[in-house]
Amino acid sequence: MDRKITIKELKNFKKQYHKNSTNKIIENVITRVGIDEACFNHETLIENQNLFNVETSLGSVQNQSQSGRCWCFAGTNLIRGNIAGIYDMSGGVYDGIMAVLADQNGNPMSGRNKLYNSGFNGTYGCPTCDNQSELELTTGENFPEEKYYDKYNYISQPSVYFYDRRILGDATGELGPFETGTNDESLSSWYKVQISFINRNSPWASRGNFHSMGTSSGILAGNTHYGSGLVYSQATNVNTTFRIILTPTT
Repeated sequence: MDRKITIKELKNFKKQYHKNSTNKIIENVITRVGIDEACFNHETLIENQNLFNVETSLGSVQNQSQSGRCWCFAGTNLIRGNIAGIYDMSGGVYDGIMAVLADQNGNPMSGRNKLYNSGFNGTYGCPTCDNQSELELTTGENFPEEKYYDKYNYISQPSVYFYDRRILGDATGELGPFETGTNDESLSSWYKVQISFINRNSPWASRGNFHSMGTSSGILAGNTHYGSGLVYSQATNVNTTFRIILTPTT
């Protein structure tokens, strides 16, 4: 393009510029504080504050001691609490964890019914299943403080596919999208491991899976169970184990 800007055009640009008094105000502000400060939007700062409604336990924070690995230590410090906490994952075993479905009143369920339950006091998700009739357990152990377990919102449908009720960071809904396996099981897009969500028929969650499940029993696999084997029940499930997970707090 071989075209020059003439003196006449420059004078016209200047004339048009000074017709709008706002331009001079903007010019003065930019000259005084710089374009970055002049363009700062305070409303954006108000709308995007660093406040979070999900807090994870960090445990002890490790110092990289000026070793040049700050990015690595920042990442591992962030995930320490989740890995060493409720969602400790092993793979190849069927580990019950402290994650349970709430009943219609918002209280954690004891288990499936009188025959299959955790031993914690609470209502049963399917009290009439397996030829049972009692509605709740009242002679067992009380649940610990809520900070020691995850409680999922109640849903009436006995389905294992309602991932929208997940808790952020619980390694269930994040593993989607999901597909149906050859045995009608739900497989995640992460290594094709099986993920089933807790429901009123099986109101307790577990991590891992049976070793016989092969590739779908990896460390990211998740399943459901009745609650048997966690504390005490009349029909302890020998296929479900649990472990005590200790996390540092200082």
